[in-house]
Amino acid sequence: MTTTVIVTGAGGVGKTTLSAALGAAICQQGRPTLVLTIDPAKRLADALGIQELGDTPVRIEGADGMWAAMLDASASWEAIIHRYADPEIGERLLANPYFQALADRFPAAQSYAAGERMAEYIETKQFDVIVVDTPPSGGGIDFFQAPAMANDLMSGKLLRWLTGSNLPGRRLLYRFTAKPILRVADAVLGGPMLSEVTDFLVDLR
Repeated sequence: MTTTVIVTGAGGVGKTTLSAALGAAICQQGRPTLVLTIDPAKRLADALGIQELGDTPVRIEGADGMWAAMLDASASWEAIIHRYADPEIGERLLANPYFQALADRFPAAQSYAAGERMAEYIETKQFDVIVVDTPPSGGGIDFFQAPAMANDLMSGKLLRWLTGSNLPGRRLLYRFTAKPILRVADAVLGGPMLSEVTDFLVDLR
């Protein structure tokens, strides 16, 4: 069973340094260890003395059995969509500007992607221990709250109303009722915002 260690706290208290030190100490016990940072700042790479980290774990020289990786939220969300979504819906989601903004800019979305990515690393059974270095303060809290927040979003009354998700044939109903109304609203607002947002929500469900 993979052990997960979450390092969280306020900025400037040494979370990244502690994460790197924990990874080095644990791997010396003969336990393959991954240090995963979900902080968009590149502090972990600096702490480990390497040029760059990406979404794919890299072996750390001089620390046998230690790997490190840095969450790429966009790449992780793309992998999630390809893994779980119908291919046609997946392509629409990936092309939707609101999905792109959600994946790139919202901390909770990044935390959810980090949780999914961590689950994938656990499934590989490559690592005995995964040390997660979180962003300052609220970013660490987001990591724990992200699954519940996603569930609340998907079950919210507004989302059910917009998408007609509690009715049979919801996509057909949406196409012939709500979507024409949203197009009128878009014309008044001078852009396709409402239609694109609702298209995004329909596909996301």
